Amino acid sequence: MRNLLLIFVTIFTFLLASCSDPTIPTGVSTNPTTETWRCGLIEENIDDLDISRTWRAEYNAYSTETLFISSNGLYSQRYDDSASNYTYESEPNKWYMEEVPGGGIYIHFEGMLDCESFGKCVNPSNDELEFYDFCGDRWFSFEHELVLSLDGDSRIPRGFSLRRMRPAGCEDCFVNYYAVEK
Repeated sequence: MRNLLLIFVTIFTFLLASCSDPTIPTGVSTNPTTETWRCGLIEENIDDLDISRTWRAEYNAYSTETLFISSNGLYSQRYDDSASNYTYESEPNKWYMEEVPGGGIYIHFEGMLDCESFGKCVNPSNDELEFYDFCGDRWFSFEHELVLSLDGDSRIPRGFSLRRMRPAGCEDCFVNYYAVEK
């Protein structure tokens, strides 16, 4: 009887481990059937004009990142680190919105570099990092883009922020971009 129980536990453990494969394909959710959105939902329709403005994230006392998002489908990125005198400024790149199950919205930024993880801006596909999205409870690997989640919050100007996904292994890496001007 004891051997039978041991065999059952071994098989169950194997099946459970095979369902939680840590290998995550590029841009694919590990849980594609999730119908919930864990961040604030936006009650009204959002369009390009609502997103089109300047957004800023403050990583710490000396580094900020600014996104200049235009309604023509282009954006540019600027990162400043005053402690190291490092600055990065991108050329214009494309952005677009994606509605996801559960009422959430992702904003895709083609060509956006990851400036939070290393103190300098690098292509996220070169990082070989995976990024965790709290809002959709999903893991992403990015190829030449980053994706931000729209996080509704009626207490802030415009009623929402852009939530950055957390790089794997960086538990304290969490930041929102807030609108700074029209």
